[in-house]
Amino acid sequence: MQYWRGSATAETGHFTKSFTTKPGPDRKLSLIDEFFLTMVRLKVGLLTEDLAQRFNISTGSVSSIVTTWVNLMYTDLKMLCELPSKSVTQTNPSPAMGSFDDVRVILDCTELFVQNPSKLDVRKQLFSNYKHHNTYKFLIGISPQLGITYVSRMYGGRASDKFITSDSADLLQNLETEKGSVMADRGFLVQGILSDMGVKLHMPAFKGADRPQLSAGEGAVSERISNVRIHIERAIQRIKTYHILDGELKLSMKDIAAQVFTVCAYLVNFQSPIVKTL
Repeated sequence: MQYWRGSATAETGHFTKSFTTKPGPDRKLSLIDEFFLTMVRLKVGLLTEDLAQRFNISTGSVSSIVTTWVNLMYTDLKMLCELPSKSVTQTNPSPAMGSFDDVRVILDCTELFVQNPSKLDVRKQLFSNYKHHNTYKFLIGISPQLGITYVSRMYGGRASDKFITSDSADLLQNLETEKGSVMADRGFLVQGILSDMGVKLHMPAFKGADRPQLSAGEGAVSERISNVRIHIERAIQRIKTYHILDGELKLSMKDIAAQVFTVCAYLVNFQSPIVKTL
Protein backbone atom coordinates (compact mmCIF):
# COMPACT_ATOMS: atom_id res chain seq x y z
CA MET A 1 0.00 0.00 0.00
CA GLN A 2 1.29 3.48 -0.86
CA TYR A 3 0.76 6.72 1.04
CA TRP A 4 2.21 10.16 0.39
CA ARG A 5 4.06 12.48 2.65
CA GLY A 6 5.05 16.09 2.01
CA SER A 7 8.03 18.22 3.02
CA ALA A 8 9.39 21.67 2.28
CA THR A 9 13.08 22.14 1.47
CA ALA A 10 15.00 24.74 3.48
CA GLU A 11 16.63 26.22 0.39
CA THR A 12 13.54 26.85 -1.75
CA GLY A 13 10.59 26.46 0.60
CA HIS A 14 8.88 24.47 -2.16
CA PHE A 15 6.59 21.69 -1.03
CA THR A 16 7.49 18.31 -2.47
CA LYS A 17 5.51 15.11 -2.33
CA SER A 18 6.92 11.60 -2.15
CA PHE A 19 5.32 8.19 -1.96
CA THR A 20 6.32 5.50 0.52
CA THR A 21 5.31 1.87 0.46
CA LYS A 22 3.70 0.69 3.68
CA PRO A 23 3.49 -3.06 4.44
CA GLY A 24 0.03 -4.57 4.36
CA PRO A 25 -2.93 -4.71 1.99
CA ASP A 26 -4.22 -1.67 0.15
CA ARG A 27 -7.04 0.28 1.74
CA LYS A 28 -10.45 -0.87 0.59
CA LEU A 29 -11.96 2.58 1.22
CA SER A 30 -10.68 6.12 0.95
CA LEU A 31 -10.08 8.05 4.17
CA ILE A 32 -13.21 10.14 3.70
CA ASP A 33 -15.28 6.99 3.19
CA GLU A 34 -13.77 5.46 6.34
CA PHE A 35 -14.70 8.57 8.29
CA PHE A 36 -18.21 8.51 6.82
CA LEU A 37 -18.60 4.84 7.74
CA THR A 38 -17.55 5.61 11.32
CA MET A 39 -20.00 8.49 11.61
CA VAL A 40 -22.82 6.30 10.28
CA ARG A 41 -21.92 3.67 12.88
CA LEU A 42 -22.04 6.25 15.67
CA LYS A 43 -25.04 8.32 14.64
CA VAL A 44 -27.32 5.77 12.97
CA GLY A 45 -26.13 2.76 14.95
CA LEU A 46 -26.03 0.36 12.01
CA LEU A 47 -24.52 -3.02 12.84
CA THR A 48 -21.10 -3.98 11.53
CA GLU A 49 -22.67 -6.68 9.37
CA ASP A 50 -24.96 -4.10 7.75
CA LEU A 51 -22.10 -1.67 7.15
CA ALA A 52 -19.92 -4.44 5.74
CA GLN A 53 -22.56 -5.20 3.12
CA ARG A 54 -23.21 -1.54 2.29
CA PHE A 55 -19.52 -0.72 1.85
CA ASN A 56 -18.60 -4.08 0.33
CA ILE A 57 -15.92 -4.91 2.90
CA SER A 58 -15.57 -7.54 5.61
CA THR A 59 -17.01 -7.17 9.11
CA GLY A 60 -13.46 -7.32 10.45
CA SER A 61 -12.52 -4.34 8.30
CA VAL A 62 -15.54 -2.40 9.57
CA SER A 63 -14.56 -3.05 13.19
CA SER A 64 -10.95 -2.09 12.51
CA ILE A 65 -11.93 1.14 10.73
CA VAL A 66 -14.38 2.21 13.43
CA THR A 67 -11.93 1.45 16.25
CA THR A 68 -9.13 3.38 14.54
CA TRP A 69 -11.22 6.47 13.83
CA VAL A 70 -12.91 6.48 17.24
CA ASN A 71 -9.54 6.36 19.01
CA LEU A 72 -8.24 9.16 16.77
CA MET A 73 -11.25 11.39 17.42
CA TYR A 74 -11.15 10.55 21.13
CA THR A 75 -7.63 11.95 21.41
CA ASP A 76 -8.14 15.02 19.23
CA LEU A 77 -11.60 16.04 20.49
CA LYS A 78 -10.51 15.83 24.13
CA MET A 79 -7.82 18.42 23.43
CA LEU A 80 -10.18 20.58 21.37
CA CYS A 81 -13.05 20.57 23.90
CA GLU A 82 -11.13 21.00 27.15
CA LEU A 83 -12.55 22.87 30.13
CA PRO A 84 -12.08 26.62 29.51
CA SER A 85 -10.18 28.76 32.00
CA LYS A 86 -11.93 31.14 34.38
CA SER A 87 -10.69 34.14 32.40
CA VAL A 88 -12.24 32.75 29.20
CA THR A 89 -15.65 32.18 30.82
CA GLN A 90 -15.60 35.65 32.36
CA THR A 91 -14.56 37.28 29.09
CA ASN A 92 -17.40 35.51 27.23
CA PRO A 93 -20.42 35.64 29.57
CA SER A 94 -23.40 33.51 28.64
CA PRO A 95 -26.98 34.80 28.97
CA ALA A 96 -28.07 31.21 29.61
CA MET A 97 -26.44 31.34 33.06
CA GLY A 98 -28.67 34.09 34.41
CA SER A 99 -27.19 35.55 37.60
CA PHE A 100 -24.73 32.67 38.09
CA ASP A 101 -21.89 34.40 36.27
CA ASP A 102 -19.19 32.78 38.43
CA VAL A 103 -20.02 29.20 37.34
CA ARG A 104 -17.25 27.46 35.38
CA VAL A 105 -18.89 24.08 34.86
CA ILE A 106 -22.28 22.41 35.34
CA LEU A 107 -21.99 18.73 36.30
CA ASP A 108 -24.29 15.75 35.99
CA CYS A 109 -23.95 11.98 35.57
CA THR A 110 -25.53 9.77 32.95
CA GLU A 111 -25.74 6.01 32.49
CA LEU A 112 -25.80 3.59 29.56
CA PHE A 113 -27.42 0.16 29.75
CA VAL A 114 -25.01 -2.74 29.30
CA GLN A 115 -25.49 -6.47 28.89
CA ASN A 116 -25.57 -8.62 32.02
CA PRO A 117 -22.07 -10.02 32.62
CA SER A 118 -21.63 -13.63 33.63
CA LYS A 119 -19.12 -12.93 36.43
CA LEU A 120 -20.78 -12.03 39.72
CA ASP A 121 -18.11 -9.56 40.87
CA VAL A 122 -18.37 -7.63 37.58
CA ARG A 123 -22.16 -7.66 37.80
CA LYS A 124 -21.97 -6.14 41.29
CA GLN A 125 -19.81 -3.28 40.01
CA LEU A 126 -22.09 -2.56 37.07
CA PHE A 127 -25.49 -2.79 38.77
CA SER A 128 -27.13 0.61 39.24
CA ASN A 129 -29.65 0.92 42.09
CA TYR A 130 -31.00 4.04 40.39
CA LYS A 131 -31.61 2.39 37.00
CA HIS A 132 -32.18 -1.14 38.38
CA HIS A 133 -29.98 -2.37 35.56
CA ASN A 134 -26.34 -2.96 34.71
CA THR A 135 -24.88 0.30 33.45
CA TYR A 136 -21.78 2.22 32.52
CA LYS A 137 -21.68 5.63 34.19
CA PHE A 138 -20.02 8.90 33.15
CA LEU A 139 -19.66 12.36 34.66
CA ILE A 140 -20.46 15.14 32.17
CA GLY A 141 -19.56 18.81 32.44
CA ILE A 142 -20.73 21.72 30.30
CA SER A 143 -19.32 25.24 30.18
CA PRO A 144 -21.37 28.43 30.71
CA GLN A 145 -21.46 28.67 26.91
CA LEU A 146 -23.22 25.24 27.01
CA GLY A 147 -20.50 23.30 25.24
CA ILE A 148 -19.59 19.85 26.57
CA THR A 149 -16.14 20.40 28.06
CA TYR A 150 -15.65 17.42 30.37
CA VAL A 151 -16.30 13.69 30.14
CA SER A 152 -14.95 11.44 32.88
CA ARG A 153 -13.59 7.98 32.45
CA MET A 154 -16.09 5.12 32.55
CA TYR A 155 -17.39 3.72 35.85
CA GLY A 156 -19.72 0.91 36.78
CA GLY A 157 -23.29 1.87 37.67
CA ARG A 158 -22.60 1.11 41.35
CA ALA A 159 -20.34 4.17 41.64
CA SER A 160 -22.00 7.18 43.29
CA ASP A 161 -21.99 10.69 41.82
CA LYS A 162 -19.87 11.82 44.77
CA PHE A 163 -17.27 9.09 44.24
CA ILE A 164 -16.96 9.76 40.50
CA THR A 165 -16.54 13.49 41.09
CA SER A 166 -13.95 12.99 43.84
CA ASP A 167 -12.11 10.48 41.63
CA SER A 168 -11.97 12.88 38.65
CA ALA A 169 -8.56 14.28 39.54
CA ASP A 170 -8.10 16.18 36.26
CA LEU A 171 -11.37 18.08 36.78
CA LEU A 172 -10.66 18.88 40.43
CA GLN A 173 -7.12 20.01 39.67
CA ASN A 174 -8.43 22.42 37.04
CA LEU A 175 -11.07 23.79 39.43
CA GLU A 176 -8.57 24.17 42.27
CA THR A 177 -6.18 26.09 40.03
CA GLU A 178 -8.74 28.36 38.38
CA LYS A 179 -11.33 28.54 41.23
CA GLY A 180 -14.79 29.80 40.22
CA SER A 181 -17.89 27.79 41.14
CA VAL A 182 -19.66 24.57 40.15
CA MET A 183 -23.37 23.87 39.63
CA ALA A 184 -24.85 20.42 40.22
CA ASP A 185 -27.97 18.57 41.35
CA ARG A 186 -28.79 17.52 44.92
CA GLY A 187 -27.18 14.11 44.47
CA PHE A 188 -23.69 15.59 44.20
CA LEU A 189 -22.69 15.64 47.87
CA VAL A 190 -19.30 17.16 47.11
CA GLN A 191 -19.59 20.47 48.91
CA GLY A 192 -16.92 19.47 51.42
CA ILE A 193 -14.47 18.47 48.69
CA LEU A 194 -15.00 21.69 46.74
CA SER A 195 -14.98 24.02 49.74
CA ASP A 196 -11.58 22.66 50.78
CA MET A 197 -10.31 23.83 47.37
CA GLY A 198 -11.96 27.25 47.65
CA VAL A 199 -14.61 26.37 45.05
CA LYS A 200 -18.27 27.20 45.63
CA LEU A 201 -21.09 24.76 44.86
CA HIS A 202 -24.49 25.91 43.58
CA MET A 203 -27.15 23.26 44.14
CA PRO A 204 -30.90 23.21 44.96
CA ALA A 205 -31.67 23.39 48.69
CA PHE A 206 -32.60 20.33 50.75
CA LYS A 207 -35.88 20.34 52.65
CA GLY A 208 -34.83 17.64 55.06
CA ALA A 209 -37.03 15.70 57.46
CA ASP A 210 -37.22 18.38 60.16
CA ARG A 211 -39.31 20.94 58.26
CA PRO A 212 -42.34 20.71 55.96
CA GLN A 213 -41.07 22.93 53.12
CA LEU A 214 -38.33 25.23 51.89
CA SER A 215 -38.29 28.90 52.81
CA ALA A 216 -39.38 31.40 50.17
CA GLY A 217 -35.78 32.46 49.59
CA GLU A 218 -34.52 28.88 49.25
CA GLY A 219 -37.33 28.06 46.85
CA ALA A 220 -36.54 31.05 44.63
CA VAL A 221 -32.82 30.23 44.49
CA SER A 222 -33.51 26.54 43.81
CA GLU A 223 -35.83 27.47 40.96
CA ARG A 224 -33.16 29.71 39.38
CA ILE A 225 -30.60 26.93 39.69
CA SER A 226 -32.98 24.42 38.08
CA ASN A 227 -33.63 26.82 35.19
CA VAL A 228 -29.90 26.88 34.45
CA ARG A 229 -29.12 23.26 35.26
CA ILE A 230 -31.67 22.01 32.73
CA HIS A 231 -29.17 22.85 29.99
CA ILE A 232 -26.92 19.93 30.93
CA GLU A 233 -29.91 17.61 30.74
CA ARG A 234 -30.49 18.88 27.20
CA ALA A 235 -26.84 18.27 26.36
CA ILE A 236 -27.05 14.70 27.65
CA GLN A 237 -30.22 14.14 25.61
CA ARG A 238 -28.26 15.15 22.51
CA ILE A 239 -25.53 12.63 23.31
CA LYS A 240 -28.17 9.91 23.45
CA THR A 241 -29.25 10.75 19.87
CA TYR A 242 -26.16 8.85 18.74
CA HIS A 243 -27.91 5.55 18.24
CA ILE A 244 -24.84 3.40 18.81
CA LEU A 245 -25.69 4.07 22.48
CA ASP A 246 -29.25 2.72 22.15
CA GLY A 247 -30.45 -0.31 24.08
CA GLU A 248 -27.89 -2.46 25.87
CA LEU A 249 -24.24 -2.05 24.93
CA LYS A 250 -22.62 -5.38 24.17
CA LEU A 251 -19.95 -6.56 26.58
CA SER A 252 -17.71 -7.03 23.54
CA MET A 253 -17.60 -3.20 23.32
CA LYS A 254 -16.21 -2.72 26.83
CA ASP A 255 -12.69 -1.92 25.61
CA ILE A 256 -13.91 0.92 23.39
CA ALA A 257 -17.16 1.95 25.11
CA ALA A 258 -15.57 4.90 26.95
CA GLN A 259 -14.00 6.22 23.75
CA VAL A 260 -17.26 5.82 21.82
CA PHE A 261 -19.29 7.69 24.44
CA THR A 262 -16.69 10.46 24.77
CA VAL A 263 -16.56 10.98 21.00
CA CYS A 264 -20.36 11.11 20.78
CA ALA A 265 -20.41 13.66 23.61
CA TYR A 266 -17.86 15.99 22.07
CA LEU A 267 -19.43 15.71 18.61
CA VAL A 268 -22.52 17.38 20.12
CA ASN A 269 -20.44 20.59 20.21
CA PHE A 270 -20.53 20.67 16.40
CA GLN A 271 -24.34 20.75 16.30
CA SER A 272 -26.54 23.82 16.51
CA PRO A 273 -26.46 25.63 19.90
CA ILE A 274 -28.49 24.13 22.73
CA VAL A 275 -29.98 27.56 23.42
CA LYS A 276 -30.37 30.05 20.59
CA THR A 277 -29.18 33.56 21.41
CA LEU A 278 -30.15 36.72 19.58
